[in-house]
Order: sequence, then C-alpha cells, then structure tokens
Amino acid sequence: LYVRENTLLVKGAVDNRTDYEYAENAQIQLYELREGASAACEITDTKGKIVFRGKAQRSESTIVIQSSELIEGMTWLLRNVEQINSVSGAAAKPTPEGLVLVPEGKEIIITL
Repeated sequence: LYVRENTLLVKGAVDNRTDYEYAENAQIQLYELREGASAACEITDTKGKIVFRGKAQRSESTIVIQSSELIEGMTWLLRNVEQINSVSGAAAKPTPEGLVLVPEGKEIIITL
C-alpha cells in the first residue's frame, strides 16, 4: 500500500464484516508529516454520520494532534517514527511500524 506523506489513514479494527462501529478500536496512522503541513480525517458511523474528526499539524519539531472525541480503544500511530523527545497527552509505545500513542485526552503534543 502506497500512502502519501502528510496523510492520516484510518485503519479499522474489524476485517470480516462491513457493519461495525468504525471508530471503536480504530488506529489512525500518521504518515511523514512535513514541516508546516497538516492532515485531517473523519470517521463516520454505519449511517454516514460523522462521529470523529482528527487533525495533526506540525510546526518545526512539534506535532499537535487534536481529536473531536476520545473513542474507546482508539490509538494513533506515528508511522516510521522510532524516537521522540517528549509526548504529553498520551502514553507512547514503540512498535516495528512506528510509535503507537494511546490518548489520555483530546490533544496530544509530540516533540520530535
């Protein structure tokens, strides 16, 4: 799968049916957010109503992630990021794909 830089890609938690709570346990993957760039995403319910909005914005070495809601089981993945200087508003866990962030609130601030 090729994903452009400055992209927020939502990965659902269920792969064996099409009707489920899309936001629950979803992972939002942030790809190569460049200096001065921002990325946004929306998640709908099965009826098409928007239930979640997410945004990431980078200024110099700081990335600010904002969520409209705190959804159960939802995580953020900083794709291909192995190391950061600090994070507030989330617990961070390194994985082979990058750094997984488990939000503690609606805003996460990362210093690269």
